[in-house]
Amino acid sequence: AQAQNMKEILGRFSGKNLHSTFYHRHGCKVINGIYHSDVVSAKEKRRILHDIAMPQAVALQSAEMPGSRPLRELLKSEEHSVQQRADIVAHLLEAAERCVDKELLGYELVHVLFQAVTELASETQLTELGEKCM
Repeated sequence: AQAQNMKEILGRFSGKNLHSTFYHRHGCKVINGIYHSDVVSAKEKRRILHDIAMPQAVALQSAEMPGSRPLRELLKSEEHSVQQRADIVAHLLEAAERCVDKELLGYELVHVLFQAVTELASETQLTELGEKCM
């Protein structure tokens, strides 16, 4: 019963609903709690993170389903074109800025986004992000 209830809840958190909920202080707390719940499968956790971290245009061009691979593996893969990589970095930087603006830095899921940003962004981009945060 608990797994079925969680499946129904997760069904509502996708696409635009997930984004609008994630970038709200109380919504981010809920998404973070769901993401770190023992009831949620690893595949669902990857899907949630993938939906937040990957630009939709890049996700639609991918041959695999969202959540089929961990985010770090997906970001380091060589299958993305130079333009797609630039789009991913721009999307992650925008997500990080929104998290700072909305004061969401206390949530572990946001830390995962920042980790992805620090791994992919250039030194100049990271400096600009740091200046915007101050």
